Amino acid sequence: MADCQEHCEEESFVLALLRRISSLANVNTPENLDHNFGDSFLPATTTDQVAADIARLIDDEERVEHSTKQICDNKEEVEDTPLQQCLCALWDVSSLLEVRRLLLETSAIPLLASCAARCSGPQGDRTSEIIAGIFANLVNNLEAARALTSHQPALVLCFMLMHVSDGPTLLELGRLFDGLLAHAYGNEDIKDSIESHICNDAFQDRVIQLLCIEKDDQVICAWLRVVVRLVYLETWTFSTTMQLVLSCLSCAVMRLSVQHQFGEWASDSTESSNSGHLPFTAPISVCVDVLDHLFEHRHFFSCDNQFTSEFAAPSTTTLRLANDIYLVLRLFENEFINNDAFSRVLATLALASSVAATTTSVRQ
Repeated sequence: MADCQEHCEEESFVLALLRRISSLANVNTPENLDHNFGDSFLPATTTDQVAADIARLIDDEERVEHSTKQICDNKEEVEDTPLQQCLCALWDVSSLLEVRRLLLETSAIPLLASCAARCSGPQGDRTSEIIAGIFANLVNNLEAARALTSHQPALVLCFMLMHVSDGPTLLELGRLFDGLLAHAYGNEDIKDSIESHICNDAFQDRVIQLLCIEKDDQVICAWLRVVVRLVYLETWTFSTTMQLVLSCLSCAVMRLSVQHQFGEWASDSTESSNSGHLPFTAPISVCVDVLDHLFEHRHFFSCDNQFTSEFAAPSTTTLRLANDIYLVLRLFENEFINNDAFSRVLATLALASSVAATTTSVRQ
């Protein structure tokens, strides 16, 4: 009896939040929301409404002009607006199974998508962060992932938000795409819905920007985990993924060099810097994980000093990339002692490096 009462209170709380959100965001909803689930929650024009809101974003010259610029890291803390407070309350409970079910039954996805399209700043803000976070929590559930990917305007909005410069929004989007792609690996409906988007050059270019230009390690790591999902979907070629990892590693090393130059390394990094090795950062560690997954999935691990599968006859480009990554990762050997993934990756790259050297000497 107590559980039933608690469930009813939870349901009433969520429905009240949705009513308030729709009112503050000026998104049309029926007057009676108490137990009108399914299509009756939002009018049939909601999909068109979201599409229209997104169309206005596409026409927003300010968004396009500044889409790759960074927001100042020391921006002032601003108190949440009433809308953001309601969204944040919904975010707090959106990981609960019953709440996820209720949000699906009330067709909350188009409401939240329209809210993000109408109320987010051109470069992303607290509103876009919270809504991306709610979606990220929702897509842990397969049915919710299907609901989001089947609603194309909402899905397009998620891909559009990748081009904002707000770090917290990009972090939550990384979680969102990580969840979506995890389901896509075993679900054809989800994969078919997002395939045209993730195979688009604009998506690949933006992921590269996030990994190489973004300064926030959390954002970089979140999107490197997305790359791991893409490895299993075989969305990108082997060489493309290797190039992506090399670019990310190179940028991480450059940032470390700048930090070293200005004395910003932590005190426990002194031993590494004096020994000629660099201290690793989280993105470098995740880059190793990406390579580990890539080599394992494509069966490229060396065995008895021989490559297996396709790597038995690697292209010149692949060999060059492998050699370059090998040289970079050797800078961090002291930081990865007793790390099995690092050892596997380095052994494979070392063999590729030796093959590259042999190939070069033969040509000369």
